[in-house]
Amino acid sequence: MNPYKQLHRNNYGVSFYCQCQKQVHLTFGNVALAQTKGEFDAFCNELKLLLAENQNICPYRKCLVLRTPVSKIALIFNLVEIKELLDLMENSKIALEIMELLQS
Repeated sequence: MNPYKQLHRNNYGVSFYCQCQKQVHLTFGNVALAQTKGEFDAFCNELKLLLAENQNICPYRKCLVLRTPVSKIALIFNLVEIKELLDLMENSKIALEIMELLQS
């Protein structure tokens, strides 16, 4: 049995839930992340804040810095990418909730 369940896919990436590791695996462009549900939710909230604070910038300028838990690593995005990443994550969260409801 495949432990990976696809959650969501859009033009920029795809997300899966790994049942054996209890992690969300997300690929977005050339970025790949593996996060617990708590880390995934916190990352999604950081994206929402970043988007809310930067609505009036050029949508294609790579100037949005998203900090990571690793002190010397940050991710740089443009506004279009942030919106697509947030779409991927929010739809993944919905798919996770549905999956949990169906399993209970």
